[in-house]
Formats: sequence, structure tokens, C-alpha cells
Amino acid sequence: MDDTTGRSRMPNSNHRLFYEPIMSATEPRSAPELVSLLLELARVVKARSYFEPGDPRLGPVFEHTRRVWLADLQRHGPLELTIESGRLEQGGTSVPIDGRLAAPLADWLARGVWRLRVEPDADGDAMAGLVEVLALPNQTVSQEGGAGPALARRVPEGVHIETPDDAPGLPVPKEPIACEQTPALQPAELPLAEDDAPTLENIVEQTGEPTDPITEPFEGDHPGSDTEQTLPNPSIAALDRDESGPEDTQPVALPLGESSGDTTESGPGMPPPSDTAATLLREIEGSAGGDSYAELVDGLLRLVEDHAHGLGLAATLRILAALAVECDAKRAVEEQEVARAALRQLVTDERLDAVIDHAAEGGADAERAAAVLAQLDEDGIRALAVCTLTEADPERAERLASTLLARGPSAAEPPVLEALTTPERDIARRAIGLAERIGTQDSVAGIADQLRGDDAFVREAAGAALARLGHPDGANNAQALRALARALSATDPQLPPLAIECLAATGNPRAVPALASALHAAVEAREIENARDLIRALGELGRPEAAVELGKLVLRRNFLGRKRLHELKLAATRALGRLPGDEAVGVLSQAARLRDTQVREAAQTALERRSR
Repeated sequence: MDDTTGRSRMPNSNHRLFYEPIMSATEPRSAPELVSLLLELARVVKARSYFEPGDPRLGPVFEHTRRVWLADLQRHGPLELTIESGRLEQGGTSVPIDGRLAAPLADWLARGVWRLRVEPDADGDAMAGLVEVLALPNQTVSQEGGAGPALARRVPEGVHIETPDDAPGLPVPKEPIACEQTPALQPAELPLAEDDAPTLENIVEQTGEPTDPITEPFEGDHPGSDTEQTLPNPSIAALDRDESGPEDTQPVALPLGESSGDTTESGPGMPPPSDTAATLLREIEGSAGGDSYAELVDGLLRLVEDHAHGLGLAATLRILAALAVECDAKRAVEEQEVARAALRQLVTDERLDAVIDHAAEGGADAERAAAVLAQLDEDGIRALAVCTLTEADPERAERLASTLLARGPSAAEPPVLEALTTPERDIARRAIGLAERIGTQDSVAGIADQLRGDDAFVREAAGAALARLGHPDGANNAQALRALARALSATDPQLPPLAIECLAATGNPRAVPALASALHAAVEAREIENARDLIRALGELGRPEAAVELGKLVLRRNFLGRKRLHELKLAATRALGRLPGDEAVGVLSQAARLRDTQVREAAQTALERRSR
């Protein structure tokens, strides 16, 4: 659609149909390919008979035909065709007439169209002129001297029509052309009887799947293209196949273009939007780049926007996924940005919600949706983060989290850090989990800040995350250990016990000095409960380095208060029994000779267990 007038973009002198020279080496045009080419022309002629130039429903039909003919001429060279009663002739080869072509060919022959030639340099105006002549009433064509003169007045060069008058002895047949079928093509009438309102349903129902001579990307036959063969875009291949399921046929009000039953916007003779999109995507994939690449991407963008209610949900998702592949394709950075800008323009607002919902569902559609989400800008990533943090279903939430984190720390971290400060407990806890998986210094610092929050559940989640980050193999484990060590001396009475438990869970030998220092301070301050917790933590840490610190307490002789010192020595002896290494064995051997009966018996029991 034209951005300023809203009218269809019809061809003009600057919009060439056949703007590339035909290469000298071309492939022969097969009979089915010729039939497909003529069916495309018949569709746009039928559409023109219903709508005047400038009608928004006519433009996309013409554009599709223009691209199909362009691809055919690039592959096969100029077209020279003779139409006779009962047969077609191309390059001296007779081609049986497909049933779907019987009516339009009979009409063209009745107008005096005997031979049609399309030159390599024909442009968009030439194609438009040919369509105009073939769509005009027979009386008007006769008044203008026949099809040949009528075309010559509209198209000086590029497309030529010869009539029987130009070749004496070839009268125009009065009877209709016979319908001779080829084995590969089934007969069917051209859709849209003159007294029927044009709808997409009767077009598809009467003609079957729209035909398209392009079956694979150009492989070096496009002038200026890279001769290296590229693998087909899987999303384009999926678009060609009929993968639509129940959700594509049921009228669901979804912004990705789920059909609501209103298909009149497609116009008469118009191929389904998904078929047009498949052609565009193949041309995009096979494009050599430059301005033509930008034009193709812009055409696809306009197609999706103009047919928001004509494309099925799955088909639209595959189109977006194919664009996402182009964003990372082996192309120049400028072309990747063209594809990325088009994708981001399409994936907005409600459509973005639908893509995110597909990413959460799993399966093939989830992979396509993830590919689309991987190209989003800052606003799109923020929306994905919000959905990830608010999703109630654990499996869906995990799929969304994986998609979000796949963008990398620079993209995923800002919305996650922002969510850490929310007063919503569940969201804050989920944000802590995401920040832990990101694992950067800023993420660890953000988690550490939550240790001093007001919500006890959030503090516990932050402590557990820091404990996992503090593991010897954890990202930024030194930073996580420092955050927990600082919490050992916090004035909040609930925080030191949490920090002790979390340090013990790290399994990191670097946690030993922090716990040992806190134990010494607790003993001197006669904080027996705190000291007992620290002793237990050193034992649970399971590091041989803790044996020295625990041994100092077990072998201590100064008077702390007989009962209190006895309790701590007994706890330290039991903790030593959990520690590996010769240092722990040495301390236990000394403790087994102490006068304190309970400590001595506990040491002897620990040694016996180690010897088994």
C-alpha cells in the first residue's frame, strides 16, 4: 500500500517489471511452468475486470504476478507463445491446454491474440498495458483496431501481440478452445463468474492451490548474485507446505492475522497472502542484495501489514521467523539491519504478545517465536521479561526464561535488575533467579542488595542465589562470598543466621576465613548460640581447611565458663568428624586424650568411624 494515499502501488515508468538482463544460459521452460505462468496472468486479468486501476485490492494481485513473471524470465529467458485452437505452441513445441486455461485463452484468441512475445526489457508499464488490453471488453478492443494495435498504443515496446491480420490465412476460430489436460494438472474452471461476488474462498476452491513456477531460490542464475549455493530458509520451506492446523482454520481474534472469515480484502483472482509471502521470501533469500533487497523486504512488510486479517496465525509466525533468519544471514550489515527493522516494525503491541505466547508453548512454533524474539529491541525485550516474570505455569515460564537469557546479559539484564526492586514478592523472587542465571557483577550486586530487604522470603531467595553463585565453579563467586560475609555482622538479627547457612552451602574453601573470624568474635562475646551455628556451618562446609580453626576451640584451655566452653568443644569435636584430611585426624587424636569425658568419647567415636 502507498504510505501517503492508501492506494495500490501500480506500476509506473520508474517501477520496472523486467529490470534485469536475461542471462545467456537459461533453462528450458517446461509445459507445467508455462501453464503456471499463464494462470498468473489470467488471475490478474480477471481481477482487473472487476476493479479499476488504483483500487487497493488490485495492487497486490498485480505485484504478485509481476514477481512471478520476473522470476520466470530470469530463469528461462524471453517468452514467445502461439495460441491456436486446441493447443499452445512455445518455441516449436506443442503444449496441451490445461482446463483452467481454456476459458481465458478462448477469450484472448477471440480478441485476436494469436502470438504473444514478452521481451527481456519489458517493464511494469508494459505488463500493466498487456493486462489492460486482455481485460477490456471485446467491443472496446475491436474499436481500437484489435488487440495488437490496442497494446501498441499503450505499450510501445517490451510486449508484443500479433493477430491473425498480421499473418494471413490464420482466421480467428469461432469455437472455444478444446480442453486438453496434462497428467500433472487437473481441469478446473477459472474462478469468479461474472455474476458472482469475488471472494478468496471461491478462488481457492475452484483453482486449488495457486501455482508458482518458483520452486527454490535462485542458484547463481540471478545476474550479480553470489554463485555459492545457500541452504533454503526453513521458515520459507514451512510456509510453502500446508502446515496449518486447527488454529489456522478456526476464527480466533488474534492480532497475528487469524482469519475471521472476511477474505474479501484479497480481491478476485488474488493468490492467498501466504502464497505471495512465500514467493517474496524466496526472492529475498536469493537476492544479491543492494536496493533490490530493500525493496523486497519492504514489499513483504507491506504484505503482512495489509493482510493482517487474511494470514493465518501459523503462517504469519513463519513469515516473521523467516525475516528473523535474514537478520543473521550471511549478508552485509546494512541488509541485516533492513530485515531487522522490518521485523521490529511488524512485531509490536498485541502481535508481540502472541509471539511470546507461542514461545511459551513449546514445539516447532516455539522455536520460530524464539527466533523472532531474538531480534527484538529494548522495548520488546522488556515485554518478554515481564511475561517471563509473571507467567504462572512453571514450564511456560522456563521456556520464556531460556528465550530471554539467550539474548545475552546486555539485553536481558536491565529489565531483570529493574524487577529486583519490585514490591511484588513473587516477581522479585523470580527476578533473583534470572539474575543468578545471568551471573554478571551487576546481577550479583543486585541480588546482594536484596539480602537487606524487608521481605523475609525475598531475603531467603537472595541468600540461596548467592550461595549457589559462591560455589567454587560459580560466576563471580568471590563477589557472592563477600556479600554473604558482610551479612555476618549485620545488625538485623535475622540476617547473620541466614548468611551462616548460605556460606556453609557454598562448599567454597574461601568461606572458611569468614566463618572462622565470625566464630572467634562470637566466642569472645560469649554469644553461644551464634558460635554454635558457626561451628555447625564449618562442619557442613566439609573443607579440610576448617580443621585448624575448629581445633583451636577444641584444645582451648582458658576459662570461658566451664559449661559454655564444654558445649562449644563438644560441638567442634562433632564437626571435626565431618571433615576430610589428616589435619582433622590429628586434632581428634588430641581430643581423645582430654579430661572432658564427653569430648573425649565424641573424639574416639569419630576416629572409629573414620577407620571403618
